[in-house]
Amino acid sequence: MDPQDDRDARTELLQSLASCYEDYKDFNPRKVEGTCEWFFDDDTFRTWRESNTSALLWVSAGPGCGKSVLSRAMIDESWRLSSGHITAIICYFFFKDGNEDQMTSTGALRAILHQLLAQDTTNELMKIALRHFRTHGKNLMLNFSALWNVLIECARSCHLVCVLDALDECETESRRKLIDKLLNHFQSLARGSNPSHWIKFLITSRPYDNLEASFRRLTSVASYLRLDGDDKHTHISADIDRVIDARLEDITNGFKKEHRDAISHRLKSAENRTYLWLYLTFDIIQRSPSEYGRLGDIEGLLSTIPSQVSDAYECILQRSKDRERATILLQIVLAAMRPLTLDEANIALTSALTNCPYRAHTDLCDALWPRDTFKVVVRNVCGLFVSVYDSKLFFIHQTAREFLISFNHQGQWGGRLKLPEAHNTMLQVCQAYLNLEDLRQQSDNVARYNTKAHLNDEFPFRPYAARNWLTHCQSADDCITDQAARGVVRLFELDRESVFWENRYYSSWHPYPGPPPWWDLGVHSKDCNGVILASFLGLGSIVEYMLAKENINVNELVEPGHCSALYVASVREHIDVVRILLEHGAEVDMVCGEDRISALSAASMEWDQDIMRILLEHGAHVDLACGENGNSALLSAFQKWASDCSSDIIPAHAEVEVEVKVMELLLKHHADVNFKNKHGQSALHFAAAGSRYEAARLLLRNGADIDVQDKNLDTALHVAARTSACNVVQLLLDSGANSDIRNSQLETPLQLALGAGNNWTYQMERCVLCKDLFEGDDVEPWEELVATPLHQASKSTSTDRMIERTRNSEMAQILIKKGANVFIPEPYYGTTLQAAIAGNVDTPTIQLLLDKGVSIDHLGEGFGTALRAASRLERIDVVDLLLDNGADINLLGGRYGTALCAASYTGSVETVNALLKRGAEINPQGSLSESALQVASRLGNVEVVQLLLDKGVNVNLQGGPHGTALGAASFTGSIEIVKALLKRGAEINPQGPNSGAALRAAAESGNVEVVKILLERGADVNLEDQPPGTALQAATRIGHVEVVRVLLEHGAHVNTQAGRYGTTLQAVKDSRNPEIIRMLFINGVDTLLQGPAGEAIRAAILKDLDKLPRYYKLLGFVEFRGLSAPVGNSVSEWGSKEF
Repeated sequence: MDPQDDRDARTELLQSLASCYEDYKDFNPRKVEGTCEWFFDDDTFRTWRESNTSALLWVSAGPGCGKSVLSRAMIDESWRLSSGHITAIICYFFFKDGNEDQMTSTGALRAILHQLLAQDTTNELMKIALRHFRTHGKNLMLNFSALWNVLIECARSCHLVCVLDALDECETESRRKLIDKLLNHFQSLARGSNPSHWIKFLITSRPYDNLEASFRRLTSVASYLRLDGDDKHTHISADIDRVIDARLEDITNGFKKEHRDAISHRLKSAENRTYLWLYLTFDIIQRSPSEYGRLGDIEGLLSTIPSQVSDAYECILQRSKDRERATILLQIVLAAMRPLTLDEANIALTSALTNCPYRAHTDLCDALWPRDTFKVVVRNVCGLFVSVYDSKLFFIHQTAREFLISFNHQGQWGGRLKLPEAHNTMLQVCQAYLNLEDLRQQSDNVARYNTKAHLNDEFPFRPYAARNWLTHCQSADDCITDQAARGVVRLFELDRESVFWENRYYSSWHPYPGPPPWWDLGVHSKDCNGVILASFLGLGSIVEYMLAKENINVNELVEPGHCSALYVASVREHIDVVRILLEHGAEVDMVCGEDRISALSAASMEWDQDIMRILLEHGAHVDLACGENGNSALLSAFQKWASDCSSDIIPAHAEVEVEVKVMELLLKHHADVNFKNKHGQSALHFAAAGSRYEAARLLLRNGADIDVQDKNLDTALHVAARTSACNVVQLLLDSGANSDIRNSQLETPLQLALGAGNNWTYQMERCVLCKDLFEGDDVEPWEELVATPLHQASKSTSTDRMIERTRNSEMAQILIKKGANVFIPEPYYGTTLQAAIAGNVDTPTIQLLLDKGVSIDHLGEGFGTALRAASRLERIDVVDLLLDNGADINLLGGRYGTALCAASYTGSVETVNALLKRGAEINPQGSLSESALQVASRLGNVEVVQLLLDKGVNVNLQGGPHGTALGAASFTGSIEIVKALLKRGAEINPQGPNSGAALRAAAESGNVEVVKILLERGADVNLEDQPPGTALQAATRIGHVEVVRVLLEHGAHVNTQAGRYGTTLQAVKDSRNPEIIRMLFINGVDTLLQGPAGEAIRAAILKDLDKLPRYYKLLGFVEFRGLSAPVGNSVSEWGSKEF
């Protein structure tokens, strides 16, 4: 890679990973000198730190106990995290509820990788990350699993410590993914060897039951440690006392010493005190120090110091100077998707307080608080409850958010706010801002802004509103007011791809390049009406508002997706919207989308039972044929696994239960269990194809036709055998399936089980056979025929093949023992026995076939006999088994002639040697008159050739396409084999029936080194061979310039009349090589010699050489250039001069 490109890629990667992780660390206060030492001295922490392997330490404690302060202390004093002899790279992430950027494990991994790469002094970690970045592109930033893989791969090259603070504040599903990765990683380390490098995790959180249950799975792993801060109450209390001593003097500056001591004593004697409680209490004292100048005031203060955090919160908010403003500001901070800046909060609060929405941005700006005083406004309205850090608004603590929305708190403020109502407040703010007249005008005039940054400078709340209005709308639930709903409807009028939709519409729902999966629903179209769009977005309140207040046809279809609102809501699984639409008359059986399917089929594909039940209760036609394949809802239910999973994945028990319940629901509503789609496939076919045992059993219990055939005449048993579904095969056989039915390819289920349809071995062996059949001919047909399966086969591992053998063998034995007919001819190999060998089944299964009376020496298609099949496929165990059962080792016939010839194709010395030891004749020839030695020589199998020579094979036995073994080796170009054959007395000049002598074969294939060796050993350079001709003619026809030069140097005649072309000059018309023509003219070629096509001139005309002016000239067409020259020998002279 170009160095500049490499630098650009590094910069882009680091920029993509960057976030404000350091700000969220520094938001937490520094520890007071002398605190937290109990933790650093703790044996559990020290064991984790000193471990020379990967390890995980979970530190848990209740709210307000200083976990985040401790985490910051570990980062700020990073030396405390490294053992004495190893310096580790320290990375961290502080989760923060209420800020979407700090609530995901994906964001945590991005931040950790950014820190890791920024500290990489070796450049090795950057190389690892760049490799993944080039593979995934920017999608890497959103791919949790891929980011995790990068982290683990980097950890194999360094010593890494990751501190994750407040894991309990991570979003639930995102937290589950992270914990699963952690558990899998440390469990796998426990099973295997621990690498020389390691990664350690220190995680803090509250001691929630779900987290404890998750980490409990690691209790048996030595690398997992737990430190419960609630057991360290004495140490934490002592630290709090140190904080009281350190800060009280500053807070009570001006108080008398005895008053200060009294306050200190009262604080230190409080029960269940925490850092958070102390911080809030200090604020209460510090905000009004003048109120406590007298002894009586101090006594009053001491009597009102809150006993717990919730009391402190209540006290702080009761001091608010404006209750309405406090409520709205708290709603704004509560619902905001990220911490708002002071400017954004100023706009939001101003907008939310007005009863009449502002029409223009200038009007709104005129109503804002002065920028330099708004921070004071926040402080006066909410006190310490909302803090400002780095010009952003935060709740003082996670417990503050819980206090506002929890039903458990008593008082004026505890539990007062409802989260949906808070989201409605923010929705109203966002839609009102986006609907400002001067901002709306920019949806059609964005071009006047060179960058979005310029637009954002003029309209600072636009980025937040455009990105988050939809989330607020979805979260507001039934609390959306008519005013907010009207504003949302107005937003629907805007261009879908305008700046107002730029993030949520595309980035959140579809964060990857290219059209999103729901693109064909048509919701991106400007013609999409608001009801369909709201249905797509799951905005039930907006749908209901529009249907009630606007004149909209609930069944209107939108192009290009040809979708209705009901279909869109069903596809997106918005059950409340589906219910609303049906109540307003939506047509339940309308087929929609490019696939032309109904809402019921769409819901069935997603296994959404609730939506299915509602649709069925409203009269949905359960057997309506939908889509290109004409599937009913029952058949559509199987498509979830067809699209979501590979056939090799066994579904979890819970997922199987859901699938069965979906089908039971459809069958309960009288779905036709034997409904067939356009391909004749029934639900039982689908169940067999996906190894759906429970589904198949349910279908059979409900009357499914067990032997129903599709248009390819496959039964469910065929399908199950083809897909290696052993459990379904057993079920079908136990239920009476006919195992001898043949499909349109004349295959039985047993034959499919032996070959397993498209398994690795079956494809590979067909490739092998096809390659042998095309050997010696044009290679293109063979490549075209087998390239795809061979390519797929090459990806399989030995473990895959072993699993496959076990599975195929098990399935075949089930069928055979259940009475499958083993004598039905196999359409490709001819016999079931050959198919079994090619299908890679084990020897007990082959023995079972033999015990059933299958003819061991029956001549079939393909390999010929079973012994030849086993020999060609290098299955020595099967070779021995067949010979032990009486197979004729020297039986002639078929493509390979004998088993020894078949084994010679493979180059397997072991197989050839095994056959020779069991009495295989070394010199017999097959039906194509090719001996084992000729086969091995042609294919370049040096070791097999040497073995046969050592065993006394006839080196001059004639036959096959190249006449002799020497001719075959010469054609292949194997110098080692050529020399070995010559050393053993191979005759150099005998003529073979097809390709001629060895020199002729080497010349035709262009093997110039072999040509030289043969000439040096006395090969006749002018030996004529019928029908190919001489070596010179062969090399001339193909265009082997160097071979032609060597032959001419050794006296090859240019005017010999022989072979299929008659003359050398006529042979050159195939290659049209100017250099060869030049050499022929120089060496006196006669252009008037007669051949099968007459003179060379006539041959040129027949070959259509009008596109080659120089060749015209060489053959005497001097008139082409307006010249006059005699045609004949003078042309040779003229040609010599020209060149």
